[in-house]
Amino acid sequence: MTALTGYITDYYTSLTALVIAELFIATLGSFATLTWIGMVTHDAKFFNVYQETIDMEISDCEVMQKALKRLYDFETKQLA
Repeated sequence: MTALTGYITDYYTSLTALVIAELFIATLGSFATLTWIGMVTHDAKFFNVYQETIDMEISDCEVMQKALKRLYDFETKQLA
């Protein structure tokens, strides 16, 4: 609706043009949402296949080891 009121109504006043513009915006939004869902699903499958490799690489990283140790220490203090 923001695109309709911000950009379309300034240039078009006919009901037909506004309906067509709104249908176009709604269709484009639906397509973008479906594309986003598809990309996330594809990425999830990719990361499931390579999750062990990714975890090993992250665990080898010194900065990540320090961060995980600090997180573990923080969580054990919270539980105590």
